Amino acid sequence: MVQTEETASHVTIDAGVHEVENGRYAEAGRTVTDHRWQSVSFDHGFDITPLVFCQAETVQGGQAIVTRVRSVSRSGFDVRLQESERFGGHKTESIGYIAIEPATNAIGKRPAELGVVAVDDGWTTVNFDRSYEQPVFVACMQTTIGGNTVGLRRMNLTGKSVALMAEEETSRDSETAHVSEQVGYLVFEE
Repeated sequence: MVQTEETASHVTIDAGVHEVENGRYAEAGRTVTDHRWQSVSFDHGFDITPLVFCQAETVQGGQAIVTRVRSVSRSGFDVRLQESERFGGHKTESIGYIAIEPATNAIGKRPAELGVVAVDDGWTTVNFDRSYEQPVFVACMQTTIGGNTVGLRRMNLTGKSVALMAEEETSRDSETAHVSEQVGYLVFEE
């Protein structure tokens, strides 16, 4: 199978707890997990429930994987890996995460906003609270309501909006309907 070229955004932050703006904090760290749920406890006690952004950092198994998150709270979250449904389990991988309190203002000197939107198997447009000249956009599901392997897709990123969709994979069956999941997002000026 040939994949066409895609555009991906990314955010990096040193491991640890950081004040990002006016008493708002971010925490970056890593854990290890496989296809079973792993609980992660934050080092910093957040005042409000943060948004969690996760990504696998290693390649121990050859199959494509997605990270799934659930039970996000002020003290931690659960994370696991999912690969194609027909393959089932997955080997242990290192997972990097960033947790940051939602807000609309800035991160450092860059205009930014962090929010949550409900996304299902249809395209959902997220309208930003301000315009961005060169937007950087990252997102991660904050819930695991549907049990099927699902990835988050985006298209039509502009300075004012983006479209998101929860896309199930079809290795075991052709059904792709997915329930609504909560998706945390971060958009900021490049």
